Amino acid sequence: NKYKRTRHHSISDTKPSIDNVTIMMNPSKLINEHLREIQLRIIGHTRAAITYEKREKIIGYPVTILSSFITSAIMMTITTDKNHNRDAIKYISLTLSIMSFLFSVSRDYLNYSRKFQSHDLSSKLYTTLLRSTEVRLIKNHINNEDKRDIFKDIVDQMSIIEQYEIPIPNAIDSIVRKNYELMNDASY
Repeated sequence: NKYKRTRHHSISDTKPSIDNVTIMMNPSKLINEHLREIQLRIIGHTRAAITYEKREKIIGYPVTILSSFITSAIMMTITTDKNHNRDAIKYISLTLSIMSFLFSVSRDYLNYSRKFQSHDLSSKLYTTLLRSTEVRLIKNHINNEDKRDIFKDIVDQMSIIEQYEIPIPNAIDSIVRKNYELMNDASY
């Protein structure tokens, strides 16, 4: 019985309480981890913006070209006197109109333009955050209090950007992170 009390007593003594625990975080390490994440997001958003811009052009150019052909075909229908030419031009106009409609609907549904703009803006916001943080870190003799302030500013700015950003597509994000890891492994 005495053994059980002693054992129980010693276990409760070694168990840390929440009030007595002090967590020491290294502000420099936290800043570096967040700067790494910001760099990855800049690269990811930039690649996503480029991808969506290309897709927008792939769909957007045909819509513009088809619209000009449709306008020309309608004008030819109005000015042509022969019935058999009018019928052919009407069918061509109808086909071009259907194709233009399909491209336009796809363009609106896929909304590549908005996705491009969102990723482009996110990339620029993260770049601005990275540069402003780097400028603050260049200062000589930054104490821990300054580092904590810098870290807090990074977290606050990232929280604001995250509220409005569209997530980086998984395929792009995984490639960016994999390349980053490979680059770091090669540098060691």
